[in-house]
Amino acid sequence: MRTACGSVIMTGYGQTEYGGFNTRWFTAEPISRLGGDTLTINGQGQRGVCFGDSGGPVFALARDGTVRTAGDLSNGDPSCLGEDNYTRVDIFTDWIEGHTGPTVIGGAPCGDIGVEGQCNGDVATWCAGEELTTERCATRCGWDAGTRGFRCLAGADPCDGLDSRGACQGQTARWCDDGVVKERDCGACAESCGMNARVGAICEADPCANLDYLGRCNGDVAEWCEEGEFRNRDCRDRGESCGFVDDQTGYFCR
Repeated sequence: MRTACGSVIMTGYGQTEYGGFNTRWFTAEPISRLGGDTLTINGQGQRGVCFGDSGGPVFALARDGTVRTAGDLSNGDPSCLGEDNYTRVDIFTDWIEGHTGPTVIGGAPCGDIGVEGQCNGDVATWCAGEELTTERCATRCGWDAGTRGFRCLAGADPCDGLDSRGACQGQTARWCDDGVVKERDCGACAESCGMNARVGAICEADPCANLDYLGRCNGDVAEWCEEGEFRNRDCRDRGESCGFVDDQTGYFCR
C-alpha cells in the first residue's frame, strides 16, 4: 500500500452529484489516517464517495506493482466531500481467506501456494500440478504425513491446527515444519510476535517494548502504547505530575 501521503482509488455505484445511482464511478483521494482497523481518506471538500457506496472497495498499489483491495467502505461524511472510513481488509485476511481460500498473486498458476499447501481455518488449499485446489474439511485441516502437506484430516493433527504460516500465541511465534511444531520466544529478544502477510508468524521489533495501554510513569513523563505506537507526555509541561489515574486510563498526568 502507498504511504499515508499517497493517493488511493475508490469506486462505487452510489449517489452522484446529479442525484443518479447504479453507475460505477471512480475517484482518487489521499489517505489522511491509517490505524487500528480503519483506513481514512479525505475528499478535501472536492470529491468523495456517497450514499449507496457502502461496502465498496478502496484500491491501493502494492510494492510488487499489483493492485490490491485495501478496505471496504464502512461510513463517511454526510456531505460526500469529507473524510470516509474504510475497514482495512489486511486486518481480517485470515477470516476472509478462511471462506474464499488464499489470494493468488505473483503470476504463477497457484501464486504463493505450493504442493504442501496451507490451512485457513477448516479449509485446506494446495497446488495440484498447475491447479489451485481448495477443500472445506468436514473435521479439521492439518498436517497429513501421507501427502506431506496440509490437507483435510480424519484423525489427529500432529501440529494441533498450526500450518507453515503459524500463529502468535502471546509473544511466542509457533508454526508447523514438516509435521513438527517449532516455536520462537519473541520476548526473549525484546521483540513482539506479529503476522506477516507473506511469511506468517514472525518476531519483529516491538516499538512499545512490551509496554501496554495502561502505561507507566518515567519520572513525571507518562509513557504508554496506543495502536502499536509508543506515546508519551511530559506532565511538567502542564504543571502536573504523573501517576495512576484509574483502570481505564492507566498512568497519566494528574
